[in-house]
Order: sequence, then structure tokens, then C-alpha cells
Amino acid sequence: MSSRIPEDFFEESDDFSPKYNGADFSDSEYGEYDESFLTEEWMLEHLFQPGAEEVTESLWYEEDQLSGDRIGTPSESFVPEKYEPRYAYPLIVWLHSAADGRPTLSSVMNTLSPQNYLSVSFRVANDSPVSSRSLASWPTSEAAVEKFLSEIHQVVCQLGSLYHVHTERIYLAGFEDAGAMALRLFLQRPDWFGGAAAFGTPFPDSMIIPEQMPILEEKRVLVAQGIKDPVSSIADSVCWTRTFKQAGVDLTTKLFDGQHELTPEMLKYVNEWLMHGLYADNMIY
Repeated sequence: MSSRIPEDFFEESDDFSPKYNGADFSDSEYGEYDESFLTEEWMLEHLFQPGAEEVTESLWYEEDQLSGDRIGTPSESFVPEKYEPRYAYPLIVWLHSAADGRPTLSSVMNTLSPQNYLSVSFRVANDSPVSSRSLASWPTSEAAVEKFLSEIHQVVCQLGSLYHVHTERIYLAGFEDAGAMALRLFLQRPDWFGGAAAFGTPFPDSMIIPEQMPILEEKRVLVAQGIKDPVSSIADSVCWTRTFKQAGVDLTTKLFDGQHELTPEMLKYVNEWLMHGLYADNMIY
């Protein structure tokens, strides 16, 4: 299977357009699509088969597989076992965190929903700031966010050349610092994404509060945490609420039993939250 995007790829009429409420995802300031962005080996190993393979140690730790100037590295993709080519699937961009226990994307998606979504995951590249944990933490600078947006753009185009992605239903998600990165990415380019979900994510001091924009009123954000979470407090939830309400975003906050952890209940709720929004989008008033 060729990795080149067909000429009519962005010309389909069944809810598959690169324009995000007026923004062109296929030809932006982040550059034209580069078909060589992902290696053929990576594509064969991770994209062509339904389901997601276990993350091997080499994918997490071998430096020769990583580019020295990258922010994030794509690690897995997930395709439903009963994938239907004519259906435009929502896409979940999952960001791994040093604090999330390193679940495989397969375990995340099979808990969240084994059939409703396509998904691709990223881990932080080794050259990013290192925390005291076993993996690096996501950087927080505006330059890093911009660069990572470019990297996501390339991977989504690559995935979209193989599978039917609904380009207006791309959602970011992550735990702790990965959740903060997901929210930063969303706020930087809300025209690219349908929304974002963050779990156990403390409110960062460097968070930029955007001005209220009409496009944000159409977007959805989920902020969730354990009720006994010692890292992300109720005060953090209040700060997130103030931030997104000020920006005009449709915000949902949710407390779960547990501490600083990504629980199956959280993942199952993501599916409920997303499906509620997708059904609401299709309602005729």
C-alpha cells in the first residue's frame, strides 16, 4: 500500500474535508504534507493492521529511532477490528505521560471503546526536559507547542491516507503533563481540533488564557481527576473552569474515585462524553 495521499484525498464530500471551520489543515503555515515523515518500517509495523500492538521497550528507549529535534514521537496507532472504510471515524490523539503508567494504546482504546474511534499515540521525545521519573516530561514553551502541532499535522495526514478520519472530530487527550500539553495544543489551534480531555492535570503557572473567540464556543473540553488526587487538586479544577469558561469553551469537569491515576472509569467516561457531543452535533433543532 502506498503511503502517498491520493489526489482526491481532501476532496471527498462525506464529512471528510481538511478545513476546520475555515482553517485548512492540509496546507497551512506548518508546511505541505511530507510523505516521508514516517518511515515505511514504522508504517508497516503500526498502521496497516487493525488493533494496536504492544509498545516494545525499543520504541520507548532506543535513541536511534528518535529525531534529535523532535518534540513528540509517534508510538502506536489503533484501528477498530471491525473497521468500516466508508465511515468517517473520530480520531483520538493520545499523549503518553511519565506519570500514566505507560499503558499501551491498545489497552487505552479497548477500555475507552474498541470500535468507535481511530487513535494514534505520541510519547515525548528524549530531548525534551527530563523529570525525575523514568520518562521525559512534555515541554511547555510556545515554540515547543508550535513544533509539536506541525508533527501532529504530519502524522494525521499520514494516517488519513490509509484510514477514513473525520477531520472535524479530532480530539487530544492525556494524563498529567500530557493533559496540559493536550490543552495547550487545543488552545493554540482550536480550529484544528474538536476538543481535548485532560486527566489529573495541575493548572500550570505558564498557561496562556486565550481571548474569547467564536470558534471556541463550538469546542468541548473535559477535565477529570481523582477525588483524592494529591497532585491535581480541586483548586486546579476551579482554575481550569475559570480559564475555559472565560474562553467560551463547553467545559465538563468530572471527579472520580481514586487518587493520581488514570482509571478505567475515566476512559469509559471519555467515550460517553464524546458520544454525547457527537450525537448533539447531529441533532436537528
